[in-house]
Amino acid sequence: MKNKNDISRTFNALAHKRRVLLFELLLKHPQKSMAFGQLQGLSKIPDAPLAHHLRVLETGGLIRRKVKGRYTYFKLYLSDFRTTLETVENYCA
Repeated sequence: MKNKNDISRTFNALAHKRRVLLFELLLKHPQKSMAFGQLQGLSKIPDAPLAHHLRVLETGGLIRRKVKGRYTYFKLYLSDFRTTLETVENYCA
């Protein structure tokens, strides 16, 4: 069960069209991580805004970051998202 702050962070993470785009791109590749450069190439979002939006998605518990050498990779982390959705569903029941 998530608290209201956790739920707010999760939904805030999806409250911008660029973050929804990034979420969709990662959703299309759920079994693998995507590098910062790959996400930038597919999304056409400049460096600084991309870093910001990825940080918000990470804070919202939707993605995880992994650094390998010079590269940073991002992967969906859906278990927290599912828990958030279940908590909201329980509120509605």
